Amino acid sequence: MKNLFNTLFGKELSQQTDVMDIVTNKYPKVVQDIHREFLTAGDRLLASAKYIIDSISIPNEEKVGKLNRLGFHQAQEVIETGLAQARRMEQQKIAVAITDFKILYPNNKLITDDIVKKICDKYRLVLGQVDQYKGFVPEKNIKDIELFFENHPEDGFTYLAYYNSTSRPQTVSKEEYTKAIEEKKYRYDNNMVNIHREYSYAKSRVTLNICAPLSDMDTRGYKVKGHILVREMPDPIVLLPLVHKNGVKLNIILTAWGDESVDPMVMNEKLN
Repeated sequence: MKNLFNTLFGKELSQQTDVMDIVTNKYPKVVQDIHREFLTAGDRLLASAKYIIDSISIPNEEKVGKLNRLGFHQAQEVIETGLAQARRMEQQKIAVAITDFKILYPNNKLITDDIVKKICDKYRLVLGQVDQYKGFVPEKNIKDIELFFENHPEDGFTYLAYYNSTSRPQTVSKEEYTKAIEEKKYRYDNNMVNIHREYSYAKSRVTLNICAPLSDMDTRGYKVKGHILVREMPDPIVLLPLVHKNGVKLNIILTAWGDESVDPMVMNEKLN
């Protein structure tokens, strides 16, 4: 892989623009506000996760452990402590996933599905796939996306797990997919029979998502909720969905732009 080759031999990767550079004060204020909310979501989420982790105090863990071992699974202390431990574990996984991805993708920001939905609801945007997008795409933003995959070619694929023949596939991490394929090959090579139901794994070309005004999206075959007529501002944001090896799902923000169709000169000013 190109990025691994460059890392091993001390060469710089293709210079990808820091995604914060895509915010420009030449855009209308509402577009700047939307971009900032997307671009700062990951940092705010990490700070929140760390705060929650530090604020959850479980002074009776030792006692609860004893109660569990003795079979007191329904005791109030056991249930309350279990809920607190689960919440702390969830936030720890989020913090680890964000921290790992920030190291892997230093030029890109992160955001969760929940926060994407909240921002879309707030600004009346819709989330869809890029093949539904009908609007204008500036050349600079095309280059942003191309450079990302040039530097991270392995992220051009989605890794899927099929748990039975009728269920929809679930997206899994690249690590889970690789481990499953290696284990399956090992069993096959050593004539080992798996007595348990074996999940099926596959990989396919990734589909990028985009948040954009409804007017820029092809909605044929889709149900659009809501009936309020509002003025729409062109402010697409392109997202790459990824799954961390601990199961946390995040989106990498690849690029965003404003109304480039009327001003094709793409500015590259730092966020003030």
